[in-house]
Amino acid sequence: MRMPDLPKRATLSLGLPGAGVLVFWQLGVLHGLRQSFDLSQIPLLGSSSGAVAASLAASGACLEQAAGHGIDLFKHNAKKRFSLVGSVGSLVSRWMHDTLPVDAALRCRESQINVLVTTLPFLTTRTISDFSSRAELIRCVLASAHIPLVLDWRMFVNVKGRACIDGGLWWLLRRSLVEHQHATAAKTLIIKPCDDEGLGEVHARRHTILARPSDAGVAFEMWARGLEHASRLAEKHEADLRPYLHALRSKTHVTCSTAGPSSNLFQRQDEAKVPTSVTS
Repeated sequence: MRMPDLPKRATLSLGLPGAGVLVFWQLGVLHGLRQSFDLSQIPLLGSSSGAVAASLAASGACLEQAAGHGIDLFKHNAKKRFSLVGSVGSLVSRWMHDTLPVDAALRCRESQINVLVTTLPFLTTRTISDFSSRAELIRCVLASAHIPLVLDWRMFVNVKGRACIDGGLWWLLRRSLVEHQHATAAKTLIIKPCDDEGLGEVHARRHTILARPSDAGVAFEMWARGLEHASRLAEKHEADLRPYLHALRSKTHVTCSTAGPSSNLFQRQDEAKVPTSVTS
């Protein structure tokens, strides 16, 4: 009888704790890193907004288009202050359905993405890495981001036979990073907004998107700051990231098109700096 194959052990993984509407900063960081490095070979782990960003990146979605479409959805689906409370879940669900490639589940399995959820009643952090379909991947990501009542007025959601809430609970309560270490990687680089001094006032104003979703300028600035932070990460962690340089590998296919949701949205913004390849 043939034993099942064990996941290969990577030298590095990227962990993305929940950051709420700073998901646009997280997408900017991943997009910036992707310009130089093959993220398909780096296992990603995410909770809450980090699970959204990680699933989009691991699936090969065009992160620029995804972020632009997300900003559009926030901007056009909110008619008044705090009108997104109770409806964020349906908005994020539509965002995922619109932007994830059709083979997203397969790609996420192959890249060993881990989505964190918190299971009830004992508030245990559980890792999900097996997705039978694109629809199940979306359900798992939504469960990871399920802040009770805020997403859809429900206290919890059921996924994989368990009652679940936001996977970043312990990160939120006590800044615990134990849960964000990828089991199949020798080292995990945690990407946290609090490490980006460049966010400054943007970080302080992050909740304005929930209060005033039409203020897309804040989200655009988050994206730009994320790109800049990616450049700093590439320099600071040069030794860890060097094996994943595109120059040393074949270019990973990314699903981008010249048409589609918000494909030109960022062209209306000032061009942000993207990280350059680590020099040899």
